[in-house]
Amino acid sequence: FTTYRIGNDLYEKRESIISKVNKEYLGECGVEVVDFIGVGTPKRASAFEVYVFDSHQPGNTAKVLLCEHAFSDKNVYERLKHKGEFILLEPNKDIPLETENLQVIIRIKEMHYGTAPLPENSYIEQITFEFFH
Repeated sequence: FTTYRIGNDLYEKRESIISKVNKEYLGECGVEVVDFIGVGTPKRASAFEVYVFDSHQPGNTAKVLLCEHAFSDKNVYERLKHKGEFILLEPNKDIPLETENLQVIIRIKEMHYGTAPLPENSYIEQITFEFFH
């Protein structure tokens, strides 16, 4: 499990993926904040990137998880479209990530939107992720 809480502007969690058979490093998976809404402190996260890196092929496979407000915002789309497929943040949701050799599921265990004077459902107060690989 890994939990983001508002105020952790540099939030990033990575896990190595190791073969259960021969303990070989196969790659890694992770999650990090990639976009914020509003100004001032604390920064308010509106989007996260989840990814899997396969040590046997170039590049990452990634998806962008967006708050409800950001999901329909054209400016956010333009800023983040190069990062991967967009997915709406929802509690108890599984996000599959696959490469030729690896299959990872990142589960959103629980999440809570913030209530500051910003558009409704525009940033995350707290969210917990779980990795399966």
